[in-house]
Amino acid sequence: MVPDPTRDDISFLKRVSEEGRYAPLLGGRYLTMWGSVIAVAYVFQYLIMSGKTGWPPYSLWVMWLVTGLVAAGFMIFFSRTICHKPGLAAISNRVEKWVWMGAGMAIFSFAVGTIAATAFAGAPAILFDMIVAVALGGYGTALFVVHKISGQAWMRWPAIAAFAGAAAIPFVAGAPETYLVGALAIALSAVVPGIVLLRAEPASLPEAA
Repeated sequence: MVPDPTRDDISFLKRVSEEGRYAPLLGGRYLTMWGSVIAVAYVFQYLIMSGKTGWPPYSLWVMWLVTGLVAAGFMIFFSRTICHKPGLAAISNRVEKWVWMGAGMAIFSFAVGTIAATAFAGAPAILFDMIVAVALGGYGTALFVVHKISGQAWMRWPAIAAFAGAAAIPFVAGAPETYLVGALAIALSAVVPGIVLLRAEPASLPEAA
């Protein structure tokens, strides 16, 4: 008999519901990957901006291009593996997916607007530092929503770490240290909870033949 992942997923959700539990969240791999990639990029941005690497200014653009390509590669890989995880149809995982997508769109929109405004409208370069604050605000909002919808009480702490990081950025904006603060806040609000969620993930369902 050929295994049916859809049927198995429904059976898994029914069992979870009957036991009065929440379905495990499946966003751990995304949090860990994005948090790690962005935190490392922020550290490199600090090193480049502070002159510690001796690299020319245009290396920032190269570094972010490489960062984007690495993240895109992981996203393609994840899309092929997560489809076999039970609980994808749970409301908590559906909300988690869409709220993080919305946060990502908000961050991307502000970044694109900043690039255009500085390139064509003479806007101050300090706006690039404020992308860090917008990103942390988006992370905090997504984490807070997921915390509420999933019953994962511990997730309030990464949300608070993200909001605290967003509040700290205006105090250091304009200095290379902005990106060290951002890297620390991203590590606490994305990498750490991502690892916790990964450890709690259920085993994959059998693939259909």
